[in-house]
Amino acid sequence: MFKTLPFVAANEFALPNLPVEIWVIILRCLDPRSLLTAARSFELWERITRGDRVLRKTLKKQLQLEKLRRREMLNQGLLIPINRKASGGLFGSNANKILRPQYKHHNTRRKK
Repeated sequence: MFKTLPFVAANEFALPNLPVEIWVIILRCLDPRSLLTAARSFELWERITRGDRVLRKTLKKQLQLEKLRRREMLNQGLLIPINRKASGGLFGSNANKILRPQYKHHNTRRKK
């Protein structure tokens, strides 16, 4: 019984049916990182954050910071050169490569 209790409790979990204005007040109390996590975790909160000017601005700044952190991890100094010394024959044309990061526009929703 105790092993299944957290699973049952998670299934029975329901958020209160509050007006949007109350959710805006609650979400404005969150720090930017927690706000982004909340917007990614629940569709209603994502719509609320996109609808409110202050929350949207905070979310946009946090997304830019997250994007900057990802780019710093993959900067030019950390690129990996690949040399194949014994490359000959059929695949000899691809002997030297440098891996470069590709940046794409990211939405608030994570891909599953």
